[in-house]
Amino acid sequence: MTPETWNIEKANPRAPQIPIPVFRTFVQRLQDWLVQWIHDGQCPFIHRQLYADGFFPSCMQDAFSSISIQQSCNSSNQDLTARIIQDRANSLIKNNWIEVGSSNLMSMAVPALDTSQHLARVQALLIYQILRLFDKGVWQQTRAEESMPTLLSWCQQMWDSATLDSITTSQATPDFIVNENNQQNNSSSGNSTPRLWRLWILSESIRRTWLVVMATISAYRTMKDGWCECAGGIPFTARRSLWLASTSSQWATICRTEDPLFLPYLGSRATLESCDPNEMDEFGFSFFSLVWGPEWVECWREGHGVRPLAA
Repeated sequence: MTPETWNIEKANPRAPQIPIPVFRTFVQRLQDWLVQWIHDGQCPFIHRQLYADGFFPSCMQDAFSSISIQQSCNSSNQDLTARIIQDRANSLIKNNWIEVGSSNLMSMAVPALDTSQHLARVQALLIYQILRLFDKGVWQQTRAEESMPTLLSWCQQMWDSATLDSITTSQATPDFIVNENNQQNNSSSGNSTPRLWRLWILSESIRRTWLVVMATISAYRTMKDGWCECAGGIPFTARRSLWLASTSSQWATICRTEDPLFLPYLGSRATLESCDPNEMDEFGFSFFSLVWGPEWVECWREGHGVRPLAA
């Protein structure tokens, strides 16, 4: 959560273009993740605790139900389904558009939204984009293309807000030291573990959402035009057990005893090869497959004796 970890690394201009079939597989995975979210309450880029404790913004509630509506789409109701999803996307943009000037950090010294609100509206619009961009209907795709600049603008504002938060947090929070005797239900100021866990959930959710936004746009533009410029890369936490931890104390124990696998998305193969794929989650496998190709990632997994992820 330190400020330097929010720098976006620019891609190598000589990096090979990601093949269209690889993007098609990735898009199917994104669509599966949305269905997983409505069935399980979590998916690789929406943490189970992100919208817990009474915080479930109406924009995400609408997006949640829109996925269910899309799942019920058939040849008889597809026009009605498309209209509902389009109207909700339009309403989201209309009700959440906030002028903040340029995307320069200094212009957001007093953000119009807090960072969790920025994240919620980005995730909601991202869901509508996934539902519409890869729909078979041209009308849906056209409307989604018109929303692309808004999604990019909101994503930049979210990133700027998180960067400013990281500066404030790094000044106010001491080095992360977890006392083994801390109890999760200890509400005294001396136990900062639950707060740190919540900060990490927000931070990691922002990182993963940013990556999904950029990959979704790249996938669509590559499948449509044959190529797309890479938006760059950021580090994210690839350790499966950290993302799936169900309590702050469990999360803190893993932080204290294990390498979090905080890996750069555009890092070297050597960095990845030094990790045990048995400890990596589905999000990591999916995104490193975009960078290094699914064949190389599969060979790396098999070389370490990893078991395939459950469907």
